Amino acid sequence: MEHYLYHFNEVSEAERDLLIAVLSDLQFNGFEELETDLLAYIPVKDAEQLPDTVIKQLGYTFSVKLVEPKNWNEEWESSFQPVTIPDTDIETPQVYIHASFHQPHPAAVHNIAITPKMSFGTGHHQTTYLMIEEMLRMEWNGKTVVDFGTGTGVLAILAAKLGSTSVKGIDYDEWCILNAQENIIQNNASQIDLIQKDMFDRTAADIILANINLNVILDNINNILQSLMPGGTLLLSGMLIQDETLIRKTLTQHHYTNITVKPRGNWILVRIDKD
Repeated sequence: MEHYLYHFNEVSEAERDLLIAVLSDLQFNGFEELETDLLAYIPVKDAEQLPDTVIKQLGYTFSVKLVEPKNWNEEWESSFQPVTIPDTDIETPQVYIHASFHQPHPAAVHNIAITPKMSFGTGHHQTTYLMIEEMLRMEWNGKTVVDFGTGTGVLAILAAKLGSTSVKGIDYDEWCILNAQENIIQNNASQIDLIQKDMFDRTAADIILANINLNVILDNINNILQSLMPGGTLLLSGMLIQDETLIRKTLTQHHYTNITVKPRGNWILVRIDKD
């Protein structure tokens, strides 16, 4: 799949999270943060429906070029560094996410090998870290799981390693599905089924994971909440700190009040435990 690369100039560290959140809502699905710039990637088919005036209104100087998938993969792989979670105890990490060309961590409880292609979910982003950190606090044995917006499949793979009976990974992007399938095979996570869809169909689950963005979550929240089994847990991320008021209001309107919010940087994770 071909992508366009948008190179945004002079984007401060404080501005990047907000810009990434806005671009994610516009179907951008890959980002690289440089010292003073931001690189953002969008599938050609989505870019063709996005007038440049929309991007210009964001107020940043940018350039655009067409990127072949091979070029992305070579660049991404050459710069990919392993991720240790939690990052406060590197001697015995709970989760160690590494590329297939890295050696697994000898002391890690769960090693996850991924081929770092154009899919979101390498563990480097604050929201993926938040999701994994919270997942490590939960009980997984015998649980049925749905990972909505699976990306690389890293959360689905971890759910499988933690003891889930079955896991469904859902993503709208064909590239993500192919990448996730490759990663699932690398990690021997045979209990994961992948589905290419752009909406969340009602399907009963003990645990639902959705690390996407606010708009997609809001568009699908009714089906997500109705699919969550009694006693189940929903983890939501991909939202900024300023989104907390709206997501709390939305959940309260659906009569969910057992809500926990955890921040990391400018991002939040929302946990909902169903009675």
